[in-house]
Amino acid sequence: MLKISSKLKKDILNNDFIIIGETHGIKENLDVVKYFINFLTDQNIPTVFGIEWPSDLNMEINDYIIKNKSDLNWKRWAFSGSPDGRISKEHLKLIDWLRKKQIPIKCFDDNDKDWNDRDKKMAINMLRISKEHKNNKVVALMGNLHAKKHSFDLNNQLCHPVVS
Repeated sequence: MLKISSKLKKDILNNDFIIIGETHGIKENLDVVKYFINFLTDQNIPTVFGIEWPSDLNMEINDYIIKNKSDLNWKRWAFSGSPDGRISKEHLKLIDWLRKKQIPIKCFDDNDKDWNDRDKKMAINMLRISKEHKNNKVVALMGNLHAKKHSFDLNNQLCHPVVS
């Protein structure tokens, strides 16, 4: 089990978001998510989990979380066949774990084709989530490039990530 330093504890408690950048498809990323969520819930801090999944899944996933729905038909989700690693059997296990803990999930990706427009919309969606759940901490999982703190050049395009 990881140990959280006093500086990291202070940072967590003083911010609305915990942004976790990941290489999609690495199952250990979800262990880090669980670790932070467990830390927050052990402190009795209400928590929301945000994920870089299409926002049109919010209602279906949260109906499952609050047990109005007995299963998820994830195979019909348009992005479920994507090779980018954003969805895996480990993600489905995470959803079940979050369901047991009654942690709401907020998908914040609107799948815009333009990288900068997409990240701007994801940032707006995350701010909306924070406002809707103003007494909660948001643990958000997204690709490493989206979680960068500064703009960067990618294929001769200046990219402005969610966090910048």
